[in-house]
Amino acid sequence: MRRWHCRPAFGMGYSVQAQKGRKRIVAEMGNLKVTMTDVNGDTKVIENVDEGVSLMELAKANGVDGIFGDCGGGCACATCHVYVGEQWMAQVGQPDDIEFAMLDMVADVMRDNSRLGCQIKMKPELDGIEVTVAPASAY
Repeated sequence: MRRWHCRPAFGMGYSVQAQKGRKRIVAEMGNLKVTMTDVNGDTKVIENVDEGVSLMELAKANGVDGIFGDCGGGCACATCHVYVGEQWMAQVGQPDDIEFAMLDMVADVMRDNSRLGCQIKMKPELDGIEVTVAPASAY
C-alpha cells in the first residue's frame, strides 16, 4: 500500500491510500493542542493541531480575536503579537533579530515573553502551549 500526504487545511490533513488499484481518502488529524486567550479574555482550546502550522495561521483559522496577520506570516507587521506562557519560553525560544525589530514597533505593549505568532510553528515539544493575544499597540 502506498500513502501520500497533503495538507489542504489547518488542523486536518488527508492521506490518499492506494490499495489494489483503488484509492481511498482518509482524514487524519494532528495530535497537538494549543490554548489561546484572545484580547477579550476569552480562551479557546484548539485540539488536533498539525505539526508545522504557525500560531498565527491557527488563530486566524479558529477566529481568535486580536490576531490579524496582515503580512500573511512574513514577519513584517506584528499584528500576530502574542505573550507566550512563561513556562513555555524555554521551548519556544527568543525572537531572532528580524522578529525583534518587528516587536520593537509595538514596544508599548511588548514584554519579555512577547513573540510573533507567525514565527512559532507547532511541533511536538509545544504540545499544550498557552498563549495570550497582546493588545493592539498605540503606535
